[in-house]
Amino acid sequence: MASTVVTGSSASALTHLLPGHHALVADTDGELVDAVLLILREPVVAATLAANARTVIERQYTWSAIPRCYESLWARAAA
Repeated sequence: MASTVVTGSSASALTHLLPGHHALVADTDGELVDAVLLILREPVVAATLAANARTVIERQYTWSAIPRCYESLWARAAA
């Protein structure tokens, strides 16, 4: 079973995560309750968010993605 992420806006440092597409953002207690209830009441929404989040994590934050990040970094530094 996949997990759905509910986070605060401080996760904006994870630039590849789009609120509402990869995760739900909740900064207040009420927003957190609403987000959790949405996930519990709408399993299709929860599954879609989880699948989208997994895709971005696999593309951007895995060991196989790290060399691409460094290649890009070195290319920009050399320019």
